[in-house]
Amino acid sequence: MKGYDEASIRADLQEYLGRQRGLISPEFSQVAADISLFTSAISRCGLQIALSQSAAFRNVDPGSPFIEVAETIVRHHIRFIREPERDIVRKSLLEAYTHAAGPQYILEPFSKTLLVKSLSRSGSSRKFVTMFFSLYVFNLISMGVQDDLRGRVPDEKPFQLYMSRVEAICCDAVMAAVKRQRGEVDEMWATAVARSVEEQLLRTYP
Repeated sequence: MKGYDEASIRADLQEYLGRQRGLISPEFSQVAADISLFTSAISRCGLQIALSQSAAFRNVDPGSPFIEVAETIVRHHIRFIREPERDIVRKSLLEAYTHAAGPQYILEPFSKTLLVKSLSRSGSSRKFVTMFFSLYVFNLISMGVQDDLRGRVPDEKPFQLYMSRVEAICCDAVMAAVKRQRGEVDEMWATAVARSVEEQLLRTYP
């Protein structure tokens, strides 16, 4: 570990990730496209109609606690993903839905959370998918580097500082990738964003 400044952390990430040919699996793009369709339907038609449009959700009761409904929705979204990546995708997507709904509402009825309001704003579906991308990239990288980093940075405060800067780098990479991509958020869009993020995080830094 070279330091806590951005250039040093980027160099660390290159060292950690340099042997990998890619970070994000092709199946992840299918998940992102599926999420876009569902969240766009909520924005256009409302929660009840969006749920009724999928056979997987027709028995879902919006009056059930948010955390229960969110688990059902997430399980459906990640049907394309295999282990061991599945757990990281699930974690990231639950975090995204919880953030959009409001963490204070996780035990409240799904329909009473802020999710529908959050997804009703202009461009909200794209923003939601972007947030999910950022959470996933950070979770994926942090899972890979934490054990090694703990050995080098045993104290909690500098460890958390380091990881917060890793998170910022991941978020910046996703935001930059999204800005380059126009058009509908579909599987092709998600694949292009994924490749751009990989290029930014896996390239060699001076």
